[in-house]
Amino acid sequence: MNNSAMNNTASTANNLANTAMSKTNKAVNNIANTTVSKTNRAANKIAQIGNIAKNLGSTRETLDISWNTIGIITLLGAVYMVAASVGISTFTKCGKFKGKSLHENLNNVLVASLGIALAIPFTLTMTKMFSNEMPVFMMTYAIMGVIGASIALNWAVNCKDVDKNTTPTIGVSLASFIATLLFGVFLILPKGKVNV
Repeated sequence: MNNSAMNNTASTANNLANTAMSKTNKAVNNIANTTVSKTNRAANKIAQIGNIAKNLGSTRETLDISWNTIGIITLLGAVYMVAASVGISTFTKCGKFKGKSLHENLNNVLVASLGIALAIPFTLTMTKMFSNEMPVFMMTYAIMGVIGASIALNWAVNCKDVDKNTTPTIGVSLASFIATLLFGVFLILPKGKVNV
């Protein structure tokens, strides 16, 4: 083989090596650019989600409901309370349905829905009346909790068949509701100088 043929072969081999290296570099650069692009898009999405979460925490949604709507809901609730009360009274007086689980469960539904019928208009009215409704609802639930926990504590203390381990649980619950009631009163009191 002569020098010219060897030089051509070496030159061709170099050209092939350079071409292969150039294509490899381009492929690596394309992969790197694609990965960086995907990473940037993911980072942008995460930043957008973070901004949405931050905005959710700092905004206040208000329920804008008219007094007319509250009045209609209250009227419907009153009509339902009459119907449910008559149903509960009928069940109580009728011995035919006593002891039958279906009718006992239906009576329980009436009792529970009676509470719901009272709660909906009350909640809407409190939301409409007070600009800072949180202390009002705290006090409302605290009063209900004090009453309910007191009844349960009375039964737990005076009934021989009750597990005595429930008494401390109910006592702690009663104490927490009393503390919540006091905290709600504190939140409602006007801030400023208090004359003692």
